[in-house]
Amino acid sequence: MTVAGAGLNASNIDQVDLIARAVQMNAAVYAKNLNVITGASQVNRDTLAATPIAGEGPAPAVAIDVGQLGGMYSNRIFLASNENGVGVANAGTIAAQAGDLTLQVNGRLVLTGRTTASGNLALSAAGGIQNSGTTYAQQSLSASTSADLTNSGTLAAQQNTTVNAGSVNSTGTLGAGVNNDGSVARSGELKLTASGQLSAIGRNVAGGNASLTGGSVNLAGSQTAANGNLSLNATSGDMNLSNATTSAQGAVTANATGTVINDRGNLSSGAGTTLAVGSLSNQGGKVSSQGALSVTAAGQIANQSGELVSQSTMNMHGGTLANNQGTIQSAAGMTVAGVSVDNTAGRITSLNGDGLSITATGQLTNAAGTTANGAQGGVIGGNGAVTVQGGNVANHGRITSNANLRVSGQSVDNGRGTLQAAQNVAVDAGARLTNDGGSIVGQTAALSGTTLDNRAGTVQAGQLSLNATDLANHAGTITQTGTGAMAVNVSSTLDNSGGGTLQTNSTDLTLAPASLINDGGTITHAGNGTLTRTCRRCTNR
Repeated sequence: MTVAGAGLNASNIDQVDLIARAVQMNAAVYAKNLNVITGASQVNRDTLAATPIAGEGPAPAVAIDVGQLGGMYSNRIFLASNENGVGVANAGTIAAQAGDLTLQVNGRLVLTGRTTASGNLALSAAGGIQNSGTTYAQQSLSASTSADLTNSGTLAAQQNTTVNAGSVNSTGTLGAGVNNDGSVARSGELKLTASGQLSAIGRNVAGGNASLTGGSVNLAGSQTAANGNLSLNATSGDMNLSNATTSAQGAVTANATGTVINDRGNLSSGAGTTLAVGSLSNQGGKVSSQGALSVTAAGQIANQSGELVSQSTMNMHGGTLANNQGTIQSAAGMTVAGVSVDNTAGRITSLNGDGLSITATGQLTNAAGTTANGAQGGVIGGNGAVTVQGGNVANHGRITSNANLRVSGQSVDNGRGTLQAAQNVAVDAGARLTNDGGSIVGQTAALSGTTLDNRAGTVQAGQLSLNATDLANHAGTITQTGTGAMAVNVSSTLDNSGGGTLQTNSTDLTLAPASLINDGGTITHAGNGTLTRTCRRCTNR
């Protein structure tokens, strides 16, 4: 059947049924209710139900073909292509002007023109859906295919948009809650689901919530925004958000069995953010959350030159954490845990008094430098209590607290570093505490380790407690400014030679190592009590 010339104006008839094996539209058809049934089949006149039969001759390439000059204009439109493998193409206009539009295709559905409905728009195609035109519903839109869906045009609805496909490849616009003028409303849910890859690298918008799910998810370079919550799910692969702007005014949730890649991307939420991933790469990227930020990674968290920022609490658990020249910051309490933590030239800070805890079962490194945004790096600090624990802790930067600070490890190396607290500093160094050229300062300080090495270092507190087998203080300074009891519990060798200074205002001071070496050193007791020295071997040349 072919419609050509002046077309067909049946707008004064309640219902028009066009039934043929194939229909070619080269002109306009007007009707109140239009049904187009194609394919080799028997059609029930009353219900329009089609029963497939064997066709005569070869099947047409396209069952319904609307040319550029063709069109369908009706209150409600129902199009069905029932012949297996035979598709539908619209290069013209199909418009349901006062109701729903339904397209059911046994082959491939190709939309290069305008396909619109004032009601709901439903697309289903066994052989895939290809849209490079404008496909829009003033109510809701659904698109379903077990094959691929490609979109380089606009696929949107004023209410909800739902896509289910074997795979999705979109470089155009996918939207829900989109008004006629292109503006985005405050409602309308966008739900995209692919059993294989979901690639939506164009513009993806939702007036309400948005959910994007695929085996792998590629949003690289895209603009994705939801006025509600945003849920991203890669069920069997990676999620690529690199160079993308991904945002929600509500909460953001991203789940991936593989790696979430936000390199040079911007992921933001107006509420909480939860990332549950195999690994996270945020190199040069930014993740910002107005609510709590939670990151859980089985593997690496790579935040080199990146930013992970929360205006609330932050919880981060991973295998290895690399924050070289990066920024990790929370406005409230923060917990960071991993196999290893590298904060070379980076910043890990908690801005309020709720506390900061960093734990590494292996190496924990904090080294000075400058972050990617120009701030002082090699900084771990909080306005509340700060706890730093590692298998081995190497601090060549600053670890500070405006309350209490506790640092512990099998060894602690504070060479040229700073450990400072407004209240109490406690360092439990296991085998060795090295403070070579470093500084340890607090209202009180308690240092313990098998060996305490303060060569050219500074230890100062109002009240001081040292517990070690051996203490080396060559050219170092150990000072207690307060009058309370000072404990220097060194059982083997206390070596204060080579310009070392041990000084206190405590009432009494007792030194009882097995060996005391003070050659060229100074031990000063300025308190009102007594200085007691007992040692089997003492030198004071």
